[in-house]
Amino acid sequence: MGALSTPQDLADEFKRSGQLDKIYQRLSTAFSDSIAKRELLERIEQACRVRLEQDSNPPTKSRDVLKSELVEEVGSLSLLEKTLSDVSAELLDDAFMDEINKTLLWLLHKSKEEEKSERK
Repeated sequence: MGALSTPQDLADEFKRSGQLDKIYQRLSTAFSDSIAKRELLERIEQACRVRLEQDSNPPTKSRDVLKSELVEEVGSLSLLEKTLSDVSAELLDDAFMDEINKTLLWLLHKSKEEEKSERK
């Protein structure tokens, strides 16, 4: 592992420990099973419907142009960021955050111990 001398070193070691993958997995699973996912999809569908209704000549545009415009429109609504922010705040409870903190402290302790043994 080596000495953790910068915050980036700690972040890299946290990733290697598998904890970041656990966070992604937990968020992904919880989001997939949540009401927030259905609500997000409904908002996206509604935004696409409104956009297509406002566009007076959709048949004259290629499918790729329409798709690109719709993706840009949905992206500009910041729906995904807001939804993920809401969901992650609900899912990262105290117990889960404690587990993350314990891992970080363990990594720091392990680094210190390795550093001490290298000095001897």
